[in-house]
Amino acid sequence: MSARVYHATSPAGLLTIAGSSAAVAAFILAGQFEHAARIWGTALIILAVAVIAWRFAVLGRLRLEHLDQWAWAIMISHTVIINIPRDATILAEDLAPSAAIAIQIVIWGVLLLFALARSARDLGRLRSLLGPTARYATMFFLLAVASSAYSNGPLITLVWSFKLGTILLLCTVLFDRTDPRQTLQRFVDATQLGLMLIVLQFLVVAVLSPGTAVNTTDLRGIWRAGGEVMASTKLSAAAGLAAALQLVDLFMAPRTMRKTVLFILLVGIMAAALGRGGILATALGMTMVLAAFRRLRLIAAATALVIIVLLFSPWLAETSGEILTRRQSEAEMRSLTGRTYVWSITVDLIRERPLLGWGYVSGSRIELSRLFPGGNSGGSHNAYLEVVLALGAIGALVLGGLLIRICITLARALRSRWTVLAPSVIGIQVLKLAVILLVLLVEGMFESSFSGPPRFEATLLFGVAFCCDGIAMTGDSGRRLDSFSVGQRP
Repeated sequence: MSARVYHATSPAGLLTIAGSSAAVAAFILAGQFEHAARIWGTALIILAVAVIAWRFAVLGRLRLEHLDQWAWAIMISHTVIINIPRDATILAEDLAPSAAIAIQIVIWGVLLLFALARSARDLGRLRSLLGPTARYATMFFLLAVASSAYSNGPLITLVWSFKLGTILLLCTVLFDRTDPRQTLQRFVDATQLGLMLIVLQFLVVAVLSPGTAVNTTDLRGIWRAGGEVMASTKLSAAAGLAAALQLVDLFMAPRTMRKTVLFILLVGIMAAALGRGGILATALGMTMVLAAFRRLRLIAAATALVIIVLLFSPWLAETSGEILTRRQSEAEMRSLTGRTYVWSITVDLIRERPLLGWGYVSGSRIELSRLFPGGNSGGSHNAYLEVVLALGAIGALVLGGLLIRICITLARALRSRWTVLAPSVIGIQVLKLAVILLVLLVEGMFESSFSGPPRFEATLLFGVAFCCDGIAMTGDSGRRLDSFSVGQRP
């Protein structure tokens, strides 16, 4: 790693301190609005980052890579609590929108300026944008920007494209071409930190304002974690992905009580959110982990135990069924909670503009919502339809190329780098990347995910793309570790 130091008087130092202070000030001002409860968790995180940055800057030095990881973690986590209102026209009609939108833009701006300052120190980092896999992410961003020329909500498209550009720049900052092995470690660590910050934000807000952290599904008496704090489906997917990655760490030595407790907590939050798409994606991700460590017998044992308990406890079986189905009718279950209806409307819109689509994000925010009863579709609820709706067949080809390239790279890497008895450091990181990809792909079947407004899913997908280029640069000789010391840092 680089031995460069971080000074309070350097441009990056001043930018970090000033930007963090501005973000905190924005949060204080936003406390006057009704969305104050939603932003408490994020405010605490930004404040903590500002304090840490200031403390080390005053002392004289802080390795830049630490700030890179914090920036990446904040990019993953910050837009979950601060949800932009779903009103499709809010950005088009009001250039001084709600406090939540203003705060998001402030944070995006701070992260963008930080990434620009870091890139200015080493312009060679920008070459990673043209890597074999990353170039597809770059093309996706350019298509998103270009779609503002014909979308019915150009401001909406440009704002979210600005977010995509910020993600890309942070990827170039986090990715070090001179040390791709360590880059993989930093990416995975920062990603797990970001997912934990999502969960931490939820827990903090739940303590400060319990009523905003829980909601009752359609007044049927089924309580779900999430509420006004964040979408339950997002909370379920984020906590589930964090749990799947934590499961990998559980198989690493040393196995500690902290790892076990954290894993149980994450699984509990995922289950409490009752996001069935996230639960399914997490289950498949954990199955991949267990298969990699040859522990599939644990699944059979757990399944048998559950069946036995439910057979001997009819009340528990009935209650579990009501909770899992959220007391929905048979028609609602068959329509996947109305998703099939949204998909049919989405397909009709795609037929009208099959080549270029309706514009990045604005396709679902304006066109789809306009045709949906009540004027609020919440997106197409399918990442693969969403990309065609937004960017047409051209966008679908670019995203498809990105996903295929990532899948091929990770599959080859797992075959060549992974052994159960003595996994390499790179092998461990590749397994975690594969778990991230699998969870995103499955969740994308039920949510707009990485194709919709860029939140943590799009951030992770772009990051995995850059990591795939790093894997290709490491060669075939991964550093082998003894299976009892895999959990230690390289």
